[in-house]
Amino acid sequence: MKKINVYIITLLFAAIGFSCSDQSKPKPATRITGQGFELEEVQQGTIGNFGDIRVRFEVPGKIKSLIIKERSFEADLATTPERSYFPLFGISKRIELRKDITLNFKEYINQKISSAGKYVFDIQVIDNEGKPTSTKLIILAREKIKKQAVIELPAVPDDKPTPLNQAKFKLQRTGKGNVEGADEFGITWITVDDINVAIKITKTRNGAAELAPLTNTDYDAISSRDQLNAKLNDTKGAESIVLPTARNAASGTVLAVMNYEKYYVLKINHSTTSLSGAGTTVTLAGEYKY
Repeated sequence: MKKINVYIITLLFAAIGFSCSDQSKPKPATRITGQGFELEEVQQGTIGNFGDIRVRFEVPGKIKSLIIKERSFEADLATTPERSYFPLFGISKRIELRKDITLNFKEYINQKISSAGKYVFDIQVIDNEGKPTSTKLIILAREKIKKQAVIELPAVPDDKPTPLNQAKFKLQRTGKGNVEGADEFGITWITVDDINVAIKITKTRNGAAELAPLTNTDYDAISSRDQLNAKLNDTKGAESIVLPTARNAASGTVLAVMNYEKYYVLKINHSTTSLSGAGTTVTLAGEYKY
């Protein structure tokens, strides 16, 4: 009889120990990610005409609170009784106790942002254990381009072509951060080869409308805006341009972009790479005409 009791007690303690061990396992951390973009990237667009900007929340501990702040606006989408807030973020009801949800900021931006500038959404999600996770979503809104009536002027003999302006540029990205200095051109890049530190240059969402590779000969020959416009119109565009950057490998690369009806042709004179705790830093420097 005593042996049976000892056996039962042993099983009971084993079950309790297993239960405690199972409960002591930490839940995976909350994740907040952009859908099709890095949250560190500034999202650009024209006022009232932004496309989808989706942010996904994965909360293993279930959502207790999801607070969004932007200027004077502040709402907890998990507890607010104000139903008019939900369509602004692409949802139909409160999201309390959800383990995952995707918000679309498109309607909020198009309805509530009416002037050009940079806008920051402060986002914080708290799970049922009280653990907070925060991030930011940064929006750059630009004025709509107003179409002007075309006035036909008589041709003027010996009319001189409009010369191009010239300037220097420096583009730099560390790890998964933004490409500093690239907003004017509407481009960005990601690293696709760690050995040669090859980067893939692409157009940003709501950024450059055209991207095309050119040659050194093209760069030297283009001296007026008419020539630049004509060259871009005759050149086949590309969705992306891949180039190695280690050991100055990108030197001599020429590419053209059109961003908000403005044409640029960039010539890379130097490319450098370096390692740091934050990741690989890639720097492109050179000159451009516009």
